[in-house]
Amino acid sequence: MKLKEYIPSSLQSWTLSKKTVDGLLKSKTKLPLIASVKSFEPRLHLVHLAIRSIWNAEQIPKHTVLVLHRKHKENLPHSIRELENAGLELVYVDSDRSHFKLLGALSLKKKLPVVTFDDDVLYQKNWLNTLYQTHLQFPSSIVALQTRIISRSEKGDWLPYREWPTTYQNQKSSESTLPIGGAGVLYPTRFNAPELNDIQLIEKLCPKADDLWFKAMGLLGGFEVIMPEILPKSALPIIGSQVVSLGRENIKEDRNRSQWIALYKYFNLKI
Repeated sequence: MKLKEYIPSSLQSWTLSKKTVDGLLKSKTKLPLIASVKSFEPRLHLVHLAIRSIWNAEQIPKHTVLVLHRKHKENLPHSIRELENAGLELVYVDSDRSHFKLLGALSLKKKLPVVTFDDDVLYQKNWLNTLYQTHLQFPSSIVALQTRIISRSEKGDWLPYREWPTTYQNQKSSESTLPIGGAGVLYPTRFNAPELNDIQLIEKLCPKADDLWFKAMGLLGGFEVIMPEILPKSALPIIGSQVVSLGRENIKEDRNRSQWIALYKYFNLKI
């Protein structure tokens, strides 16, 4: 977390925590989509802030889903129970893998687009509507607010993840465009692949990089990645949420590259 983010994150968190749930939900337009997040034990006391940030807008999702390991079912903090009583839908699974932020929502079979978000950030008020309006223009595409370009060296070797360029502006999508889940990604209703829910294959090839798994599934399904022309302000990290972070581990040890290579070889991806 950057030093300049501490004060705005602290202020936004405090403001959100002081708002009543009724106040967050009153007189809102509900967009026909699912917003889904996966959380785990170190962040159970913070995930309500991420959800509140999404409800703190004029347009909110018709369904908001929180996916949790089944072991937490009987011991949830009051901050989550309060949101559940107001309409938050809880889905319990037998895994702590982050992949279930999408897989858990799809298991509800509501036939709506799914927007995935992370449990460690605060989203801005026009975040969800930006994704939705772009979806209306490109209803069969994946919509992402941030991407990286999966890249090779001049010799053809896959570069370390740190060297995959980050992009925040609209561009012509290519097979190399990787949606970054933390910024928010919308998956259309027909997003699917025979292997999408293959947990054994996830554990074998890509257990700690859901972005890469969904990218591979998107390639198998022929999905284009679209970025909105005008982006919302970037999300703010929630203070104290980065004590345990898959992203830090994957980048520091370059596990994203090794997991990508495993996916590329197994599925014979064309990229």
